[in-house]
Amino acid sequence: PRARPSALAETGKKLTGLNREIFELTGGASSGAAAPPSPTQPSFKNKRKGPSKQVRWEFKPFSNSARKDGLELRHWAKQGLQWDDYPFAKFNKVLKLLTYSDDDYDRLLQSAEWSREETDLLMSLVQRFGMNFIIVHDRWAGFELRSLEHMKDRYYSIQRKLTEAKKGADDKQEAEGGAAAGGAAVR
Repeated sequence: PRARPSALAETGKKLTGLNREIFELTGGASSGAAAPPSPTQPSFKNKRKGPSKQVRWEFKPFSNSARKDGLELRHWAKQGLQWDDYPFAKFNKVLKLLTYSDDDYDRLLQSAEWSREETDLLMSLVQRFGMNFIIVHDRWAGFELRSLEHMKDRYYSIQRKLTEAKKGADDKQEAEGGAAAGGAAVR
């Protein structure tokens, strides 16, 4: 085991406080010996060893298949890179809203507060602006000013009623199909 240096400096004076702690941590060495050694040569990183071939870029036109207006834009791409379809077109999601016929409207959707024209306008705006109700409310040019919450409530109540009616019709067909198949199996 190594003996700890005494707190007496070479001058014979007793060290106190921070000086004593530094003296003990460095093992009695002078402050110059505690400094890390300086590098003998500059320590820059070596250049990466990669392909020496330069990558060429070109300003290419592209069209997005998700757009229906035929807009052609341009951007920088690596030379020789070809796409069958624009790679970001897969992120364009189109809403499939439930629609109603005249019979559906008369049977399910009539309201004392909303006219047929207002309901049609609301549904077309929601389809056009992708259920962004802030924009739908901004573009509303209906017959009566409506609040944003009122528009949302009408839209979601229409979708709920159409979904329930569709589900009820599917269950009814399934029950009839099951009864006919079950009746045929019994005979």
